[in-house]
Amino acid sequence: MNVNHYSTLISTISIKRKEMITNAEEYGLTHKRTLNSSQELDKLINEYLHLKNNCGRS
Repeated sequence: MNVNHYSTLISTISIKRKEMITNAEEYGLTHKRTLNSSQELDKLINEYLHLKNNCGRS
């Protein structure tokens, strides 16, 4: 696994999580902005888990 990509992904997940929380507080849980942030966060977390699970596999 590329360490730079891994570190960047973790940072991006943290930023996106904060964005989602801010959107939820400002607009509500069912607002389009909150839902979009949540979906983007899901994609980032899935990518992270995929990289983590495949680390060391050939």
